[in-house]
Amino acid sequence: MELEGVYLASGRWDIECLPADGGRVAALRFDGRDLLTAAPDRFIPPDEPPGRYETRPVYGYDDCFPSVDACTYPARDRFQVPDHGELMWLPWDVRVEEGRLVCRTACQLLPAVFRRTLSPDGSALRWDYEIENASDEPLPCLHVPHALMPPQEIVGLRLPECGAVHDESQEGVPLWTGGDDPAGHLLAAAPGTAHMLLLRGCRQGRAEVAFRDGPTIEIAWPADLLPTLGIWWNNAAWPAQQGLGRRECALEPMPGPASSLATSHRAGQCLVIPPGGHLSWSITWTVRP
Repeated sequence: MELEGVYLASGRWDIECLPADGGRVAALRFDGRDLLTAAPDRFIPPDEPPGRYETRPVYGYDDCFPSVDACTYPARDRFQVPDHGELMWLPWDVRVEEGRLVCRTACQLLPAVFRRTLSPDGSALRWDYEIENASDEPLPCLHVPHALMPPQEIVGLRLPECGAVHDESQEGVPLWTGGDDPAGHLLAAAPGTAHMLLLRGCRQGRAEVAFRDGPTIEIAWPADLLPTLGIWWNNAAWPAQQGLGRRECALEPMPGPASSLATSHRAGQCLVIPPGGHLSWSITWTVRP
């Protein structure tokens, strides 16, 4: 069944959002070129999915909140946080207001309201996020923007200097052993390989992604609030079932040192929304020729 989308066309940007599909950004085009992965022609879920996230088509953009990895919530009633969070399973309210795409949903597992606003301005696109805590207790959480891009179309990466690089796709999250050039290593990744790198302690919130025969995207974020850059690079290795491996990558500014809220909370590095309060921040994509 085809889902009804909400569309925003503003200057050089065209954006499609699916309110009934967890607020997914199904298409994000600049000058007609889609910067995200597209929906599969035919979706086949893995026979034994490693998590609920893999039971629906994986493409485009999702918000992961309050954790990426499934874990036990570290406060309140200590419920189980689902794989990649809960937002993609909720209905969203999505509207076009004054040239912006305003997206909102009320969480079910937490007393929280999540807002995402996309604001095109010339060659820039600002992603504004806000989390509102409707309870009288602090609300620890992670948020990770899951913007999947096609790695086969990416020919250049510029990554920020950081304190350490860890490979979360390896057991025990060891230090990166792929050399002192993780960008070059990822660009040369062989088919059938995947990495989830964590660049911890980023000294500045800035990275660049260069597309083949196309634009370069500069991604900027507040490194004091989001000190880790997660990089998911999947070259047809995941899902592991024969014939289902996708090609996708994402650069994900993160508040914690791990994809698990429980792990990040233990390390004392996660977002904490004050009782009855809110937290807001922005990530900006700027496109250059």
